[in-house]
Amino acid sequence: MTFQDIAKTISPKGLPAMGALMIAGLSAIVSAQSPALGWFKAGAAPGDYETGVDTQVSMSGAPSGFLRNLVARPSGYGSLVHEVSAADYQGKRIRLSSFVKTQDVTDWAVLWMRIDAGRRVLTIDTMMNRAIRGTTDWTRYDILLDVDQTATRVGLGAMLSGSGEIWLSGVKLEIVTSDVPVTSTSGRTWGAPRNLGFEEDPK
Repeated sequence: MTFQDIAKTISPKGLPAMGALMIAGLSAIVSAQSPALGWFKAGAAPGDYETGVDTQVSMSGAPSGFLRNLVARPSGYGSLVHEVSAADYQGKRIRLSSFVKTQDVTDWAVLWMRIDAGRRVLTIDTMMNRAIRGTTDWTRYDILLDVDQTATRVGLGAMLSGSGEIWLSGVKLEIVTSDVPVTSTSGRTWGAPRNLGFEEDPK
């Protein structure tokens, strides 16, 4: 699965604009077998995974959102997705942060954040250069991206490939100052032509 494949399939549908997002945990519960309100399941093989709210695996007493395999050998990755209007973040740098716990992840698990302008991906960080594997205790991870003035949507969430389980707790999306470095280093596209003469270092 390439970076471009993930960028295309990570967000197959849009949700209504919801304004500024600040999630202090995943406390809005639909059911134990369904995503929390405002979240949905997607990915390359969403039917091979299940997601919901877990009140037993908890950090600081708050419920967690989970994503885990339903079949022994998933045919692709699954994703837990939340989308929000980019209107309040245009021209700003934003940080997605979450505490993450994993159990027996055989392939990889990640947080991700993506900035779109309509159906076009402007920038994305899928943490593929720092993916989580195996069993890990609660650890904070951050993703920082710049939101272009043309952006219309911010997508965020977790992805899991293979068997295992990932939990999220204390999810936050916030505006930060420009001196905090972004985390996306590859796979970016821009709203205007850039480096048409191939002079810039690809790093």
